[in-house]
Parts: sequence; structure tokens; C-alpha cells
Amino acid sequence: MILKFELDGKSWDYDEDSLMVDQGIAIEKHIGGTLMDYDQGLATGRSDCYQALGWLIFHGGSPDVAIDGVNFPLLKLSRVFMRARMDEIAKAEAALKEAEAAAKEGRADPTSRISSPPSGPGGSRSGNRRSSSPRA
Repeated sequence: MILKFELDGKSWDYDEDSLMVDQGIAIEKHIGGTLMDYDQGLATGRSDCYQALGWLIFHGGSPDVAIDGVNFPLLKLSRVFMRARMDEIAKAEAALKEAEAAAKEGRADPTSRISSPPSGPGGSRSGNRRSSSPRA
């Protein structure tokens, strides 16, 4: 899930699915727990978890930046981050309800992404696209 939000007039995004193993290990060391603890810490407002989130968002999770040295207005980030997360959850729930309604009516699932196979030998399809935004 990619979360997009604004903070102090700048646009930021956070892609939960692009967390790299080395970043995950650094976060676990920083918070003294697992990535599940990190996610729960974001939901409950743990400062060390938000510091790790800030490291990912503002510094791209760079190994050259110490997580414990990252400083920013905590409540500003936590408010916009949680609002963006709740907005994405609401969108996903709405899409699920629409798909369920479509299934009951016998319509095609509007959330499915049906794509055609490559065309013949040498047909190309791009699979995984990387965003130009920093890893987060």
C-alpha cells in the first residue's frame, strides 16, 4: 500500500511493500522488536517507531543516516500519516464492497485486473515497476 500525504507544504509517500531487508533489520534493532511491533507502534503512537518511519520517508532508509539521529515534529507526521493510512483503508473497503455487490449481481469484479498474455515469441510485458520516489 502506498500512502501519499503532505507535510509542511511538501508531498511525501510511503510504500509499505518496498521495505528492504536491511531496513527492516535496522528498524527492528532500533525499536527492540519485530516489524509487527513496528506496525503496531505506528498505530499506537510509539515515538521510536515514528522515528524509524521518518528515517524511511525523509532519508530513504539510508544506511548513512542513523535512525536515532532523525528528528522532526512527531505529532505533525503521525497525524498526516494516520490520516493517509485510514483513507487508504477506506478506499480498500469501498472497493471490496463494490466487488461484493458486483458478484451478487453477476457483474465482473471491478477490482480485478485482467491482462492479456504476451503476444507471441519475444512479446514483452513489464512486471514490477519501481517508483522514482525514495525507498520507504
